[in-house]
Amino acid sequence: IIKNCKVYARMSPTQKATLVEELQVNSGEMIGMCGDGANDCAALKSADVGLSLSEAEASIVAPFTSKIQDISSCVTLLILGRASLDLSYELFKYMIVYTYIQFMSVMILNTMTASFDDTQYIFFDLGGVVPITMLLCWTKPKTYLINKRPVGSLFSWTIFFSIYGQIVIMLLFLLGTWFNMRSQNFYTRTEKTSDVTTDGDESTVIFFLTNPMYVFMGISFHISTQFRQPIYTNIPFMVLLTVQFAVIGWITLGPQGWMEYALQISKIDFYFRYIIVGTAIFNGILTIIYEQIVQRTVGKMEMETPIVYSKPRRILIPNINGNYTSGGKPKID
Repeated sequence: IIKNCKVYARMSPTQKATLVEELQVNSGEMIGMCGDGANDCAALKSADVGLSLSEAEASIVAPFTSKIQDISSCVTLLILGRASLDLSYELFKYMIVYTYIQFMSVMILNTMTASFDDTQYIFFDLGGVVPITMLLCWTKPKTYLINKRPVGSLFSWTIFFSIYGQIVIMLLFLLGTWFNMRSQNFYTRTEKTSDVTTDGDESTVIFFLTNPMYVFMGISFHISTQFRQPIYTNIPFMVLLTVQFAVIGWITLGPQGWMEYALQISKIDFYFRYIIVGTAIFNGILTIIYEQIVQRTVGKMEMETPIVYSKPRRILIPNINGNYTSGGKPKID
């Protein structure tokens, strides 16, 4: 009966919950349940995803509640759920790569008993990483449901290649800039002592390079998403990127003055500063291209495909704000 029956009627609350549990065991799929009354509470609680279509008793046990009392809310819930899962993966990848960039930078500097200054760490975190991670979440989900699902696990080849490929790219650029700096005439080698130096040429050059790396990394992970709206629709994030690039450019190329003292920046050759800017831009373009390649190859193969209907169907769904979109019938691609 479970495998062949499509419609069940006149069931008691206990029978509804039993049916949900049997479907979970025998179908091997995630089971969703919609309900609007107290007799649906047991089934809503047993289901993998429970959606209450009422703010009465059913909303107490259901993880999700909709003010729109029809099953079109299921489509909206899928759109929001996939976008949320995709955002979680995006933030996870960003924080992992950010940690590795800082770890590799510090390890390179420690070979010469050099390190970042405390104010540089504060600038990394409060001026770059924290606002990026906060405003990445402001991008809204797409207004339609695509016929794909995000990967179902952190231990997937898509995330593996995305993270470790980006780490290798960052490491190569850090080492390349490091060795290029050591061949310059202005370079003053920091003598190995028992004290860590925070204002040498080494820490300044790596500081200049890693700042735009954090910003480009946030961009590369964001524009590769298929479940949220394009990056340019997130106005606060675009304003943040503009401000960050302007500040980074000013710190790297502008007149120094008090900034040299505040961030412990050494007086390195301005020609080499332009080389660092060019290197950072090339690194950013390469990270964006690499992330796109990973998502279009490995990600496309791993992305789960739900049931495909035998003929096209159009479903009337509300948009994210609860209102019907213009035209009234957005299609499911």
